[in-house]
Amino acid sequence: MPKITLKPVKKTPVLEEYFQRFNHHPSPEAAKFQTLEEREELAEMALFRGKPVEAWANRHLYKTGSILDDLYKKS
Repeated sequence: MPKITLKPVKKTPVLEEYFQRFNHHPSPEAAKFQTLEEREELAEMALFRGKPVEAWANRHLYKTGSILDDLYKKS
């Protein structure tokens, strides 16, 4: 089985507040394909609305066919 290694993603106060409130980080796909500014904007809107970013919160339910799916397998 291939080993998955993720690079550390920069945390900002907004993203940390998002994590504290909703108990999950942005999805690995968000970290790969969105800029830090885009992730912060989504997190700010979610904090304002009081609802998490659906794609981040429900990522474990989606199968994309990529190796990142393995991050969400139950042990």
